Amino acid sequence: MEHRSLMSPVLLTATVLACACGSGEVEGARATSEGSSGDPRTQGEVEIGEPTVDAGITEPPGAGDPSDRPWSHNTGPNDLGALVASGDIDVTTNGALIENVDVTGNIDIEADNVTLRNFRVDCDGSLYGVRVRDGADNVTVQDGEIWNCDSAGVYAKGTNGLFTKLYVHDMESDGLKTDGDGNTVSWSYLTRLGAGEGSHADGNQSVSGTNNTFEYNNFYMPKSGTPGHDNEPATSDPTYLYPGPPWRSNATFIMHSGTSAIIRNNWLTGGNYTIYGNPGTTVRNNIFGRENADHPSLSSCTNCNGSSRLCNGPFDDWSGNVWEDNGTEAGNNSSCD
Repeated sequence: MEHRSLMSPVLLTATVLACACGSGEVEGARATSEGSSGDPRTQGEVEIGEPTVDAGITEPPGAGDPSDRPWSHNTGPNDLGALVASGDIDVTTNGALIENVDVTGNIDIEADNVTLRNFRVDCDGSLYGVRVRDGADNVTVQDGEIWNCDSAGVYAKGTNGLFTKLYVHDMESDGLKTDGDGNTVSWSYLTRLGAGEGSHADGNQSVSGTNNTFEYNNFYMPKSGTPGHDNEPATSDPTYLYPGPPWRSNATFIMHSGTSAIIRNNWLTGGNYTIYGNPGTTVRNNIFGRENADHPSLSSCTNCNGSSRLCNGPFDDWSGNVWEDNGTEAGNNSSCD
């Protein structure tokens, strides 16, 4: 597998000579500067430059309107024709710009002010598609599609990152793991999670991390057999049924003790509990679908909202949340029993 490491603040086209070593190891590399005879169409182009972001975020429409939310047709790469095949990419240069890559493996970022955009990652069984290491600050990840990861599509352990317009799907386990501080996840679509045996899939799981924000995302993880739109509301097959096993939906969000986050203006469907949080979690102005996962204790649960397993405690704030089907207030439980 090709393996590229970004280590020089110039425009590079890199060809790596792999040794007969273990996965991810390399023996040496050749790099040519801008203007050389290397052809970036075949070798892949890595540009180091000023990060720019154009998330194209718009506010959610009224409850019940699926036409203007993140789906597969308006998230992911914005220029498929520009993508160049690549193996694993390790980013160690501050200010690096990585774009137009079609990766089999993973992208590992351990530098500040990095921008990753217009990309695809087939994890091919790797733990994570994009991993932002502890200590990496101000990383921007946008316009990307990630699938086939063993643990999560994105692991965000850094600080003050922006993750936007991502299409994360077909995971063995979770969609996102956001354990850093001050990160924002926006205008992204997550679906078909939890294919691994024994998986309890979460759209996002935060074991640590504070002051993270999730806004204008579509976490679509309904119970099996749910009819209707999955990806493209304008063209979806009306006979389509959301798949059952191996897909397993545990929660769109699970926020562990000690974390803090704002979850606002999202479309959230699925989970035994749709959101399971703690003090430090604010849940505001979200649109909830009713097609949540079945839970074995549902019939005996005394603090559940109908069949939807919504719970609004013990959050810091639960306000302005509505049901997708009729726009009425969603969530009036006092605990998550």
